[in-house]
Amino acid sequence: QKVKYSQLLIEFSKKAQLELLLGEEGFAYRWLLNINGDVIVKDELLEFELDSSDLVYFPKEASMISHYERSYLKKNIREIEKEEFCSLPVLFQKEQGFNVFFSEADLYDYPCLFLEKQNESNSFKAIFPKVVLETKANEKGVDRNQIIIKEANYIAATKGKRSLPWRVFGLAKDDKQLVVNNMVYQLSSPLKLEETNW
Repeated sequence: QKVKYSQLLIEFSKKAQLELLLGEEGFAYRWLLNINGDVIVKDELLEFELDSSDLVYFPKEASMISHYERSYLKKNIREIEKEEFCSLPVLFQKEQGFNVFFSEADLYDYPCLFLEKQNESNSFKAIFPKVVLETKANEKGVDRNQIIIKEANYIAATKGKRSLPWRVFGLAKDDKQLVVNNMVYQLSSPLKLEETNW
């Protein structure tokens, strides 16, 4: 299926560009790096504000060690407490029923993004888990239950010539349109597995 979109590429230097896409289903952006060798990413900044009357379907998390199996809490944005945070995707709904979902796409060799409520300004900020340097076993088993002993002061150690994940704001006039929004799929890399019969 062909998708119509407008693209803008902003070059800050020969080492970093910002790619923006605006299409029929929403808006997305990502950073493109062009640095020789490996790089350390200390943090990635993202913050946006909504109306206090907007609803949010909020998959609240207690930890960034997550199984991504959260209940979606339906609340007004003003009801979300400062420093409460959620995993993605998260859905915001305007008073007229217009939907805005926030997610990410093409996520490889990089930490998952979580959204944290800021103060009474109804803004949300991206937060990320730090790179894990040392763990110990947990009596519950090793599957996402390891105990983190030591973390780095950065979120990623990765290649310097690469694109970072897409940050995706999908738009839908109603719930039916929301279900068929394909932005995350269309912005993801093609399947690399050759054998899929399993």
